Amino acid sequence: MANVLQIADALYAEDKDAKTLAQRVAAKLESNGVTNLPLLTQENYATGRAPPGSLVRYIGMVQDMGNPEFYAPSVSVNGTDVCVAFRDELPSGADPSDATLADRKPFFCVAPPGLTDWASPPNQALPP
Repeated sequence: MANVLQIADALYAEDKDAKTLAQRVAAKLESNGVTNLPLLTQENYATGRAPPGSLVRYIGMVQDMGNPEFYAPSVSVNGTDVCVAFRDELPSGADPSDATLADRKPFFCVAPPGLTDWASPPNQALPP
């Protein structure tokens, strides 16, 4: 499977509408048959099996919702419009002064309480 950031970059290059980018990425992943995503666990993260920028599943419970964050889904880098919608850092040489802002809502998730081996579905590892 291609890196999700590469998919987002390719879709943004086709149509620079940042408002619909998340829906287009989701539709592309569905059309590619991406249904079996790796489960993010402490072990997968520590061993590098879930590198930064990879798409993973996370089993959790929303404990808190933060205030909306404002971000620039695209910025100009040396005169070229670059997609940064799913990234936390801007590329070097980025000029966000003319960028259009969007907002997103961060969630703080915790492991569901009372997880035990006998309560988990078959063939599914519990998060440590």
